[in-house]
Amino acid sequence: ALVRGQDGSLGVVPVGRAGGPGGPAFLPYRHLRYFQTDTGEFRPALMSRLPKSAYLASAEVGLSRSEVLRRQEVFGPNLSDVPVPSRLQLLLHEVLTPFAVFQVWSVVIWNLESYFFYAEFILVLTVFSAFLTLVRTRRSAKALREVAHFECGVRVLRRERPEDSPREEQVMSSDLVPGDVICIDDRMQLPCDAVLCCGGCVVDEALLTGESLPVVKQPLAHGAADERFSPARDRRSALFCGFLGPKPSPA
Repeated sequence: ALVRGQDGSLGVVPVGRAGGPGGPAFLPYRHLRYFQTDTGEFRPALMSRLPKSAYLASAEVGLSRSEVLRRQEVFGPNLSDVPVPSRLQLLLHEVLTPFAVFQVWSVVIWNLESYFFYAEFILVLTVFSAFLTLVRTRRSAKALREVAHFECGVRVLRRERPEDSPREEQVMSSDLVPGDVICIDDRMQLPCDAVLCCGGCVVDEALLTGESLPVVKQPLAHGAADERFSPARDRRSALFCGFLGPKPSPA
């Protein structure tokens, strides 16, 4: 499928099927999955479209094992996998730049004019510069991938079967799915965006808002029966991935 980004750039994205050939169609674009609706449009599956009552009700029971497996097939792992371009891709990108094409054309012209030493000098400098750029770009891409790849252990509330009582268990953050109930520990680095349903905590959002002082988060308040959660309106109850939560209050 041909997609257009917010910056106007075009890209070709393959259409996949979540959970197998009979699953819902989706487009993976910029680390998000856009699922096909009944009208044929592709929209992201956002938990923020759920009413507040659904968050508060799920916080008491957690997800069953079968529901976790189903959502893992649909949403995939909770990881930000930054692709590292291959050496061939970087080399082609560097060779096809206007400056590199001009340098190659200059080498051809100087060879035709019998300035062989000058042509060889330009060719050596061009190849050496392209090699250094390739090494630096690939090294930067690997460093960015290591920074974006974050995985840790998380305590979640889950049930073995839908009729069982919920219990805490330790899982890796990559196994989290939308709707999981996680327990916030002291000085914990959040592996995902979350909604605070009970208790309270203090988080550092300096990188996000520029505020130097920590922000006190409050549990999600009960609203109307059909009132939906809004990250902007309910910002005091929204927790964002990557920010530390020091000294959480008991639920």
